[in-house]
Amino acid sequence: MFVCHRQGFRMEKYYTMEKRKKEPRLETRTGCEARMDVKFVPESGRWHIFYFSDEHNHDLLDTQFSAMLLAHRKMSEADSMQMMNMLKSGISTSHIFSLLASQAGGYEFVGYGPRDMYNETARQRRDYEIPVFKRKWVQLIEEFGIEDKPWVINMYEEKHMWATAYLRGKFFAGFRTTSRCEGLHSVVGRYVGSRYDLTSFVENFQRCVAHMRFNEFNADYESTRGVAVMQTCIELLERYAAELYTHEIFLFFRPFLSRAGSMRVLNIDNTDDCIKYIVCKHGRPDFTWTVDFCQEKLIFMCTCLRMESFGIPCEHIVKVLVDRDIREILRSLVLDRWTKKVKSTLNDPSGFSRDAIVISRQSALVEFSKQLAAVAAKVPERYEETQLP
Repeated sequence: MFVCHRQGFRMEKYYTMEKRKKEPRLETRTGCEARMDVKFVPESGRWHIFYFSDEHNHDLLDTQFSAMLLAHRKMSEADSMQMMNMLKSGISTSHIFSLLASQAGGYEFVGYGPRDMYNETARQRRDYEIPVFKRKWVQLIEEFGIEDKPWVINMYEEKHMWATAYLRGKFFAGFRTTSRCEGLHSVVGRYVGSRYDLTSFVENFQRCVAHMRFNEFNADYESTRGVAVMQTCIELLERYAAELYTHEIFLFFRPFLSRAGSMRVLNIDNTDDCIKYIVCKHGRPDFTWTVDFCQEKLIFMCTCLRMESFGIPCEHIVKVLVDRDIREILRSLVLDRWTKKVKSTLNDPSGFSRDAIVISRQSALVEFSKQLAAVAAKVPERYEETQLP
């Protein structure tokens, strides 16, 4: 029996887990009944299809993301051997992945990701005993209880004290001061060096860009393959946001939905041009925000200026949406750059063209050569044959 990857439903116990620390996995199972059943007929000696249904109850995954499905991601034996040999030489997994991507003709042709490489490494290492020094190191950490030290727990709390007065109302897409430059420098620094000549710089910079595009590809896949589990009391708006925004932006927006539940409307003032809502936090009537709603143009403006700063509706605007029983995020509150379908409007999302035939041939030849090397290394006769001129 072959079924769709969205067959069945998630078990109820995974929705009611107590003391959950991690974000629940995306809701990917929709009870899809598309399937194909085959059976072997002894009389004819052949396999026969006796049931087939291709009616899916969900949007089909884009073809470009099919290789990201768990059932399709698998390292070949040749790649696994090459990876383990390079790991023994002190080469990091991320650099090995870059090399394999270069051999395959691009990250999109590898067929698996870094996480699959880590899993394969862990699987192979289970057959070996953990070194004594590693066991003693774990015992040392447990003995001193470093993970419970206050300085570890509070290490990053001071970041909330950063002054944001001069950034208020200016759109920086969530970045603060030079964080964007520093983050970009950190990524580029792993691929280029000050001692490179011009040719080496261009080649390594292209590798960096390819890796960043691969990360973007993974983010697009995460936004496409499922919907986040609903967690707030404003489920209609939360579900609409989950279907509208990319996964990363939705996770950034959801706390605003949660905080809206602790807001209340103190006063409503109707004028000719707009409606003014005075919003405060529950139990804090002396600390208020003003939300202006223009009914004619369906435009919201809040004195906190978070919409102008981040491009995401604040909890005060969300409270007004709930108060007016608006069940969707209005178009004026949505930036196209944060939505899942923004790339569908681009004619050339990649920005460059590639010779697909040459790349596919190169990828096939590289894969064949790795498989040949893996087989020849195991069988002495095959190894001798490969040495013949």
